[in-house]
Amino acid sequence: MRSKLSAATVIAVLLVVAGLLLGKFSSPVTSTSFASEISQEYITPYQEPIPANESRPETGGLMRGTIVDQEDTPVRGIEVELIPANKTGDDRWYATKREWTDADGQYQFSHVDPGDYFVAALKHGAPDARHPFVGVYYPAADDELTADRVLVTEASSTELLPMHLRRLETVTLKIKVAFEDGTSPNWSNLLFHNISYPDQAVIGDEAPGIQDGQGEFTLPKGFEYYARAKVDCDVGPKIETRESRPVRRIKVADGLTSEELTFTIPGSACKLWSPK
Repeated sequence: MRSKLSAATVIAVLLVVAGLLLGKFSSPVTSTSFASEISQEYITPYQEPIPANESRPETGGLMRGTIVDQEDTPVRGIEVELIPANKTGDDRWYATKREWTDADGQYQFSHVDPGDYFVAALKHGAPDARHPFVGVYYPAADDELTADRVLVTEASSTELLPMHLRRLETVTLKIKVAFEDGTSPNWSNLLFHNISYPDQAVIGDEAPGIQDGQGEFTLPKGFEYYARAKVDCDVGPKIETRESRPVRRIKVADGLTSEELTFTIPGSACKLWSPK
């Protein structure tokens, strides 16, 4: 015989089922809810996504130009300076940008702060055998007083007119170096200083060497130079540098230049120092 459920029992069962259903559809939204997934998948509409392998562009302007000679031939290896016109002293020195021309005579300055600038080519180094040119300010001035100021604005791109350098004539001198006893050193270095460029120790910022006391040195005409030679002697725990005496002062110009220079190193021959 089947037993019958009482009305009270049926009502109790229905209440339990209703409670379960109500709890399922009224549970709070957790961090793993659909709304949370949406916030993790999509960015705000005001921010542009950046690929992982890219960065935001640098600020500042861009300036480029070309250095050529009088024949419009590109000149390689010329130092070009971008000089802030409204700064002085150390502030100007540290804010000046420097670049060198490539094989096509081109130079480029990027990320340049807005402002007025002078552009100078080969103005702080003396002409030498590799670059026998007269320096110039843009576009073709001898100094800042007559040079053009170039305005750089934020994110601007400026293409300057070519800057022309005037090539100088040169002369090649025969060089002899010897100790006081007449012995020629196996190796010696030559130091030439252009008097018109007092801030540069030696032209070309280098002291080229010659072997066995015989060599040549090429100089641009139209300048006066201090000239000397040196050797480095190995005297045990230290290096003794000997320079020729007296220091020679020469003027390189037509009819005024000796074809040969002789430098005398004080003392007798020494054992020359060489890197280990």
